[in-house]
Amino acid sequence: MAYTVIIDAGHGGSDYGATYEGRREKDDNLNLALAVGRILEDNCVNVEYTRTTDIYNTPYEKAVMGNNSGADFFVSIHRNAVPTPNTASGIETLVYDDNGIKARMARNINSELSKLGFINRGVIERPNLVVLKRTRIPAVLVEAGFIDTALPIQIVSTGLKDIMLPVDTEEHLKKLNPNFTSMVSLCCAQDVVGIHAFALTDGAETTAICRNFAPRYGINEESATGTSSCALACYLFQHYRQQSQYVFEQGLNLGSVSRLIVNITHQGGSIDAVHVGGYGHLVCKKTLFI
Repeated sequence: MAYTVIIDAGHGGSDYGATYEGRREKDDNLNLALAVGRILEDNCVNVEYTRTTDIYNTPYEKAVMGNNSGADFFVSIHRNAVPTPNTASGIETLVYDDNGIKARMARNINSELSKLGFINRGVIERPNLVVLKRTRIPAVLVEAGFIDTALPIQIVSTGLKDIMLPVDTEEHLKKLNPNFTSMVSLCCAQDVVGIHAFALTDGAETTAICRNFAPRYGINEESATGTSSCALACYLFQHYRQQSQYVFEQGLNLGSVSRLIVNITHQGGSIDAVHVGGYGHLVCKKTLFI
């Protein structure tokens, strides 16, 4: 028997939720809710929503929708924020109390998101939240990353679309263990080639260490990706530091490190051209007879 999940996109309408540099939590929540819903439907899960447009309902009204839906689970999607921007990162899932199937579901959600590079901040009890307190079905509220970080998760394209995924440290990047089946569903839902995860470095010679995943096209991980490197350079130009050259290393986990150099031509904060290349060295010579 197929499960039914009702997905709640937090806030909406006149309730913006958290905001940061023009971004509104209510918009992120809705985009995430619809994307998650498509992935669940692709995996034979029945999906309902508390909203699919920019409207406002009170938390109590959303709890009632969940109770009346006949759904098996209630999942509310939000973005987190802190008083001082750029001081926190990661995901956490809130529950009424840390018991039963809702607690197991919360831990499963955190575990799967951590495989995509998020820091797992744990499962937190919030008994006073109405959407958790008044629902009569197992309910969780997912804080899907912090909206007030300088490096957002973002789709970027310089020819092919990729999801740019910032990871806080090189060590966490190295330990990423993706669920490729879930990643294929995500990439299909967002119509992107893959996910380009990266961690900024402290060194002067290398801007970031990268890992590229494109299982949608049969490439679980690639050691050198020129198009994604161009996209990452444009992303960093916008969100991190404007410079004419970025140097990336990719393929460390595959035992085949590539060094990609991206040069950007720009004027007045606007990018005119992007060029990517690298250097090679001769390993051996062979003769191929045809």
